[in-house]
Amino acid sequence: MNKENNPIYNIIVNVLGNPKKYNETQQQGQWDCIHTCLTENNDIPDGKGNLEISFSKGVFKCWKCEWSGYLRKLIKRYGSKLDLKQYDSLIDYTNDNNGQDKKLIKQEQLYLPQELILFKDVINKKDLSYKEAYNYLISRGLNDEIINEYNIGYCSKGKYENRIIFPSYNKHNKLNYFLARSYVGHKIKYKNPILPKMNVIINEININWDSTIFLTEGMMDAMALYPIKNVIPLIGKTMSDHLYHILLKRAKGYIIVCLDGDAKKETYQIYKKLHTTIQLKNKVRIIDLPDNSDLSDIRKDFGKEGIIEILKTNRKLELSDYIENNI
Repeated sequence: MNKENNPIYNIIVNVLGNPKKYNETQQQGQWDCIHTCLTENNDIPDGKGNLEISFSKGVFKCWKCEWSGYLRKLIKRYGSKLDLKQYDSLIDYTNDNNGQDKKLIKQEQLYLPQELILFKDVINKKDLSYKEAYNYLISRGLNDEIINEYNIGYCSKGKYENRIIFPSYNKHNKLNYFLARSYVGHKIKYKNPILPKMNVIINEININWDSTIFLTEGMMDAMALYPIKNVIPLIGKTMSDHLYHILLKRAKGYIIVCLDGDAKKETYQIYKKLHTTIQLKNKVRIIDLPDNSDLSDIRKDFGKEGIIEILKTNRKLELSDYIENNI
């Protein structure tokens, strides 16, 4: 469908203005983000076109501030009441707890990049792209066993050129997300699918809900705990409502929150939210990492032994923690 004949496209133009770029074939465009990516004047978009919208999937994501979701979320936040009313009239909208578009959810399909090369399938290990990607992972404290266990690969060309691909699978062993991490110093480290991740349990296939579960900030941090695999990366510093409710419903063992050293307040907030529930009271612990450090750094610098030692420091929060951090 030509974009001018797409009524949803026209609604987005009403809200955001004309796109910086638009691909008719993929029904995908780039706009300036008006969420938090503003200039110093705090009211003008930064002009970098970081907000990517897929009309075929009905989703958006900003590559800079990581704001993402279904189009209804964007229109409800920044559009007019008329814009939202028109959008709801155009789609098979069902108002559920997450405000999602059921029709578009069913149409979503996620595939790994066509250019993906799994490390375990590489024959020519003298290839420059392979060596750069592989050496990057080794430099972060990973090894062949971890790389193969997590089915990690890389792309030497295409949309995800010079990025390592970390796939995630749901409980049915179907791809539910993937992360694409630069190994050559791109300005934007991660270039992930624009599908919202708020309803995704990363690495769900590995989770035993009856055992101790670790919450980490990133995928590399999760792999730093190997051979422990009962780890859920948040892919950020906050816990989604979906994961929160899943933990209340299914988690039977301890939950250990271990975010980066610069995320102490977020760590404590997650602890408080989980600990104050009937289901998880006295089952939540935290690990305080040194400032400017994460689990991946510890694995890189001190190996598996360093990870074992840091895991021994898990603890409950004390009253003084709440007072000192105003939580």
